[in-house]
Amino acid sequence: MESTLSDSGSDVIDQEFSDPLEGKLSAHLERVDKSGSPSDWEIYQWVTFDPFSGEITEFDGRDNSQQTLEDYGPPETAVEQMKEAESKFVEDRTLPEQWFAWFKSFNSQMGGCRAAMDHPKLDRYLYNREHSLIGVLRGLEHRDSVYSDILEIALDTEENETTAKLRYRVSGDSIEAADDFTDSCLQTALRVVEYTVETMSHLDFDHPMSDTMEVTEIDRVEVIAHVFSQVGFELDIPLDLAEDVVYRNPNKNTLRATAMVCKNYLE
Repeated sequence: MESTLSDSGSDVIDQEFSDPLEGKLSAHLERVDKSGSPSDWEIYQWVTFDPFSGEITEFDGRDNSQQTLEDYGPPETAVEQMKEAESKFVEDRTLPEQWFAWFKSFNSQMGGCRAAMDHPKLDRYLYNREHSLIGVLRGLEHRDSVYSDILEIALDTEENETTAKLRYRVSGDSIEAADDFTDSCLQTALRVVEYTVETMSHLDFDHPMSDTMEVTEIDRVEVIAHVFSQVGFELDIPLDLAEDVVYRNPNKNTLRATAMVCKNYLE
């Protein structure tokens, strides 16, 4: 599809931006202590680090012969492996999902290591297959986006189609008129769409090592804003149309005209 689009487009795609998540996202590698019976197994944060620089902020260096990650060595070695992985995927080391290329989720025997990302306004971690949702978070944290709380961020898969769903809350104090609310939600949705497309554009799903990343490809983006304890705005757009918006000098009007669903429930 890119071959049919204009050469001009988003500064986000052209990498002429500073990532809005920097300093607001922490990352963890988790290990399993399998000593004793399975009911006594402990999952703990092995390494905590900055996903933008790779700098380790803390680690648990306990020594237990029952652990299953001898190949990874000390925590510093794990981060070195992530640095090695970055060169095999993209040149931009500030794309946080690239740091996790070598680390898979737990298998059925609770072996191996899993990588997780933590956002201050999420009540759960994002794990490997959900790294595509980082683009959603980056767009939500953009200076042009407006939100007060994240209510839901998830990958929904139905009939072999995966939707990146974002549900957030807007403070009622910021709503003066329906048009203002629509403009605010459209601007937020535009940034979410823009950064989601940019994030996905750096993932090579045909790369021979892509199975180690376990990142789910996105087919649609859905953004829902709540205000006054009810749904106030909804936007739903397939990713191919989202790419069209992003590569053609993205703006709110183009997004509204292109989206399959764009509703303001407060009107």
